[in-house]
Amino acid sequence: MPAGLISIFKSRKASTDKLFPGRFVHYMNLDYTHWDRSDFSDTAVAQIEEGHRLRAAGLKEFKRLGLHLRDGEGKLITIDDPKLDTIRKRCGELFMPVSIHVADPVAFWLPYYQRNERWTELKDHPKWWFGDSKIFPPHRELLAAQ
Repeated sequence: MPAGLISIFKSRKASTDKLFPGRFVHYMNLDYTHWDRSDFSDTAVAQIEEGHRLRAAGLKEFKRLGLHLRDGEGKLITIDDPKLDTIRKRCGELFMPVSIHVADPVAFWLPYYQRNERWTELKDHPKWWFGDSKIFPPHRELLAAQ
Protein backbone atom coordinates (compact mmCIF):
# COMPACT_ATOMS: atom_id res chain seq x y z
CA MET A 1 0.00 0.00 0.00
CA PRO A 2 1.20 3.55 -0.58
CA ALA A 3 2.59 5.21 2.53
CA GLY A 4 -0.56 7.27 3.13
CA LEU A 5 -2.88 4.27 2.94
CA ILE A 6 -0.54 2.18 5.06
CA SER A 7 -0.44 4.73 7.83
CA ILE A 8 -4.23 5.23 7.79
CA PHE A 9 -4.91 1.48 7.86
CA LYS A 10 -2.23 0.83 10.48
CA SER A 11 -3.41 3.71 12.67
CA ARG A 12 -7.10 2.79 12.56
CA LYS A 13 -6.39 -0.87 13.16
CA ALA A 14 -4.09 -0.11 16.11
CA SER A 15 -6.68 2.21 17.63
CA THR A 16 -9.61 -0.19 17.44
CA ASP A 17 -7.45 -3.17 18.45
CA LYS A 18 -6.44 -1.23 21.57
CA LEU A 19 -9.95 0.02 22.42
CA PHE A 20 -11.88 -3.11 21.42
CA PRO A 21 -9.46 -6.07 21.34
CA GLY A 22 -10.66 -8.94 19.16
CA ARG A 23 -13.96 -7.25 18.33
CA PHE A 24 -13.32 -5.93 14.81
CA VAL A 25 -11.65 -7.13 11.64
CA HIS A 26 -10.15 -4.66 9.20
CA TYR A 27 -10.38 -4.85 5.44
CA MET A 28 -7.96 -3.01 3.19
CA ASN A 29 -8.58 -1.04 -0.01
CA LEU A 30 -6.45 -0.66 -3.11
CA ASP A 31 -5.00 2.59 -4.36
CA TYR A 32 -5.95 3.11 -8.03
CA THR A 33 -3.91 6.30 -8.48
CA HIS A 34 -1.52 4.64 -10.94
CA TRP A 35 -4.08 2.49 -12.80
CA ASP A 36 -2.73 3.49 -16.22
CA ARG A 37 0.83 2.40 -15.48
CA SER A 38 1.94 -0.91 -16.98
CA ASP A 39 3.05 -2.13 -13.54
CA PHE A 40 -0.26 -1.40 -11.80
CA SER A 41 -1.04 -5.08 -11.14
CA ASP A 42 2.40 -5.72 -9.64
CA THR A 43 2.13 -2.62 -7.46
CA ALA A 44 -1.35 -3.62 -6.33
CA VAL A 45 -0.15 -7.14 -5.47
CA ALA A 46 2.53 -5.50 -3.32
CA GLN A 47 -0.26 -3.50 -1.63
CA ILE A 48 -2.11 -6.75 -0.92
CA GLU A 49 1.02 -8.34 0.53
CA GLU A 50 1.64 -5.31 2.75
CA GLY A 51 -1.98 -5.35 3.89
CA HIS A 52 -1.63 -9.04 4.72
CA ARG A 53 1.55 -8.32 6.68
CA LEU A 54 -0.40 -5.68 8.64
CA ARG A 55 -3.08 -8.32 9.30
CA ALA A 56 -5.84 -7.02 7.03
CA ALA A 57 -8.73 -9.50 7.15
CA GLY A 58 -9.39 -9.11 3.41
CA LEU A 59 -9.80 -6.75 0.47
CA LYS A 60 -12.91 -4.56 0.29
CA GLU A 61 -13.91 -3.10 -3.03
CA PHE A 62 -16.61 -0.45 -2.94
CA LYS A 63 -18.96 0.26 -5.83
CA ARG A 64 -16.42 2.72 -7.20
CA LEU A 65 -15.43 0.03 -9.72
CA GLY A 66 -17.88 0.17 -12.61
CA LEU A 67 -19.49 3.41 -11.41
CA HIS A 68 -16.89 6.02 -10.45
CA LEU A 69 -13.23 5.11 -11.03
CA ARG A 70 -11.99 5.97 -14.51
CA ASP A 71 -8.75 5.42 -16.36
CA GLY A 72 -6.66 8.18 -17.92
CA GLU A 73 -8.93 8.26 -20.99
CA GLY A 74 -12.08 8.66 -18.90
CA LYS A 75 -13.28 5.07 -19.38
CA LEU A 76 -14.86 3.38 -16.35
CA ILE A 77 -12.72 0.74 -14.66
CA THR A 78 -14.89 -2.36 -14.40
CA ILE A 79 -14.84 -5.07 -11.76
CA ASP A 80 -13.99 -7.68 -14.38
CA ASP A 81 -10.95 -5.88 -15.80
CA PRO A 82 -8.17 -8.44 -16.39
CA LYS A 83 -5.67 -6.17 -14.59
CA LEU A 84 -7.42 -7.18 -11.37
CA ASP A 85 -7.02 -10.94 -11.89
CA THR A 86 -3.51 -11.24 -10.41
CA ILE A 87 -4.60 -9.17 -7.41
CA ARG A 88 -7.54 -11.44 -6.63
CA LYS A 89 -5.39 -14.51 -7.26
CA ARG A 90 -2.86 -13.26 -4.71
CA CYS A 91 -5.66 -12.63 -2.21
CA GLY A 92 -6.70 -16.26 -2.67
CA GLU A 93 -3.15 -17.49 -2.13
CA LEU A 94 -3.02 -15.48 1.11
CA PHE A 95 -6.50 -16.70 2.15
CA MET A 96 -7.76 -13.12 2.18
CA PRO A 97 -11.43 -12.81 1.20
CA VAL A 98 -12.40 -10.25 -1.43
CA SER A 99 -15.63 -8.42 -0.71
CA ILE A 100 -17.04 -6.49 -3.66
CA HIS A 101 -19.93 -4.01 -3.57
CA VAL A 102 -21.12 -4.12 -7.16
CA ALA A 103 -24.31 -2.06 -7.39
CA ASP A 104 -27.28 -0.73 -5.48
CA PRO A 105 -30.93 -1.76 -5.85
CA VAL A 106 -32.22 -1.44 -9.42
CA ALA A 107 -34.56 1.39 -8.35
CA PHE A 108 -31.48 3.63 -8.16
CA TRP A 109 -31.34 3.39 -11.99
CA LEU A 110 -35.06 3.99 -12.55
CA PRO A 111 -36.56 7.42 -13.22
CA TYR A 112 -35.84 10.04 -10.59
CA TYR A 113 -39.33 10.96 -9.46
CA GLN A 114 -41.85 10.48 -6.64
CA ARG A 115 -43.17 7.14 -7.89
CA ASN A 116 -39.74 5.51 -7.61
CA GLU A 117 -39.87 3.10 -4.64
CA ARG A 118 -36.58 4.57 -3.36
CA TRP A 119 -37.67 8.18 -3.80
CA THR A 120 -37.17 9.15 -0.15
CA GLU A 121 -33.56 7.96 -0.19
CA LEU A 122 -32.84 9.43 -3.62
CA LYS A 123 -34.35 12.77 -2.69
CA ASP A 124 -32.17 12.89 0.44
CA HIS A 125 -29.09 11.56 -1.41
CA PRO A 126 -29.28 12.60 -5.09
CA LYS A 127 -25.76 11.27 -5.76
CA TRP A 128 -27.15 7.77 -5.22
CA TRP A 129 -29.12 7.99 -8.47
CA PHE A 130 -27.34 6.24 -11.33
CA GLY A 131 -30.00 6.66 -14.02
CA ASP A 132 -28.01 9.02 -16.24
CA SER A 133 -26.82 6.70 -19.01
CA LYS A 134 -24.28 9.30 -20.19
CA ILE A 135 -22.41 8.82 -16.92
CA PHE A 136 -23.29 5.35 -15.58
CA PRO A 137 -23.69 1.92 -17.16
CA PRO A 138 -27.00 0.07 -16.84
CA HIS A 139 -27.59 -1.92 -13.65
CA ARG A 140 -27.67 -5.23 -15.59
CA GLU A 141 -24.23 -4.44 -17.08
CA LEU A 142 -22.69 -4.12 -13.61
CA LEU A 143 -24.21 -7.41 -12.50
CA ALA A 144 -23.04 -9.14 -15.69
CA ALA A 145 -19.48 -7.94 -15.02
CA GLN A 146 -19.65 -9.56 -11.62
